[in-house]
Amino acid sequence: MSSDRFDWKATESAPRNYPMRIINGTLLYRGESHGLYIPSGGTIGRGWGEMVSSHIVGPDLKPLPDRLDIKFFSYTENQFYHGVFELPYERILSLFSEGSLNKEDPTYYRIMVGVAPGGSVAVWLKGAIKTTEVFFGQAEPVEGEIEIFGRVLPNHDEHVQKTLSRLIEPQVLHDIKQHGPPVDAWVNYRKQYNWKPVFMYGSEPSSGAQTKYFNGEGDRLFFPFDDKMAAQSRPIPMFMQFRYRSSEGWAYLYVIHFDEAEMMEAFSTLGANDEPLQLEFYPHMPYQNTQIRLSNKDDSIVLKKYFIEDI
Repeated sequence: MSSDRFDWKATESAPRNYPMRIINGTLLYRGESHGLYIPSGGTIGRGWGEMVSSHIVGPDLKPLPDRLDIKFFSYTENQFYHGVFELPYERILSLFSEGSLNKEDPTYYRIMVGVAPGGSVAVWLKGAIKTTEVFFGQAEPVEGEIEIFGRVLPNHDEHVQKTLSRLIEPQVLHDIKQHGPPVDAWVNYRKQYNWKPVFMYGSEPSSGAQTKYFNGEGDRLFFPFDDKMAAQSRPIPMFMQFRYRSSEGWAYLYVIHFDEAEMMEAFSTLGANDEPLQLEFYPHMPYQNTQIRLSNKDDSIVLKKYFIEDI
């Protein structure tokens, strides 16, 4: 790879239960008036930070972008948005360069653009294990039209209602109609806390813990933490997967999904004063007997709403 050209593709993302449609978008190459288009034209909503499309276009080695121009539609608001943003080119270049030291297994190979209700726009660098947010901004409401196969959709409102009924869980759709989408949620997901996982029985997972956060980022945490890792702040985890070896020598795979409302409340309560937090795991078999709690030096909250897959 050259010093400023890398093998990457563009992809898109939107939160589950809040369907979006990218009307058009381009990641503009540094210093150029053109760039790589963001896949568009379909209804998306797989999950915040979850990629949707992978279009193989253009040369393998491409310049990195320093700007984003995007227009999109939010179904739950029946609203179009548009934004033109400056991207942190030097940081993107640094992350791609560091991640490409192993040319056979680069850390990043996608630039993913996420859109959400309220006009939230995020940009992540994404790879097989690690996803890193490099930008977050706010687009502005605009007028627009949905086109399908090059023709303006004549029955816009009917299309919106059918899409909402088809893609959103009934109870969630009822809540959205009553209260509107939680437009501040994607900003709140970005709040970071000084927390670390602690395993109370047996040994720490030797292969680390694959972790996904509510803000769309993801990483593998390796143990034991050195001073640098212990001092880092992180977003709130929504998912953790690790292989845990008990004191008796048995190894079990834990795949844990956390409840959003419970985690947000627990972290904001115990981490209000930037205190160091521990996410403590008390593994048991069967899985439903496992206990998890969040603690600071003075208090703790026992979590009750997480789900552990029965592997």
